[in-house]
Amino acid sequence: MKIIRNTLLILASLVVIVGMLYRYTTTTFLDLSDYDHLYVTPAQNIPSDGVTVQFAGVSTMLISDQNSKILIDGYFTRSSVWELYQSQTQPTMQPDLDDIDYAMQKLESDGLDALFTVHSHFDHAMDAPEVARRTGARLYGSLSTANIARGWD
Repeated sequence: MKIIRNTLLILASLVVIVGMLYRYTTTTFLDLSDYDHLYVTPAQNIPSDGVTVQFAGVSTMLISDQNSKILIDGYFTRSSVWELYQSQTQPTMQPDLDDIDYAMQKLESDGLDALFTVHSHFDHAMDAPEVARRTGARLYGSLSTANIARGWD
């Protein structure tokens, strides 16, 4: 009887652990809308020669003045741990177009002139070609970034 009870306890524990691992690896934990309460609208009384910088998460920043807008690392997609793991064996990770839409609306990125990627890791460059395509901005980066953009066309 004791062996059966211990076996059932071990099996139940394994089911719980497997369930937790499944949930953790298949869930996208970061949804940009979770951070709406932290969003600060740009200052209203900026001098005509002023420059603003808006942080948009990870390493994405919008730098603007009255004449131009420059985006650094236009990355908005939030992939699950499972997607990151799978991308090591199957290159299936894609930009999340809804995340990009949402972030671009929040940033008021109309009239974007240029998009610079710091380097070509996915969390800096994956969304950049789509952001550049939507805004007409010129994309600047390394040869690897150019290849990402070519692959997105």
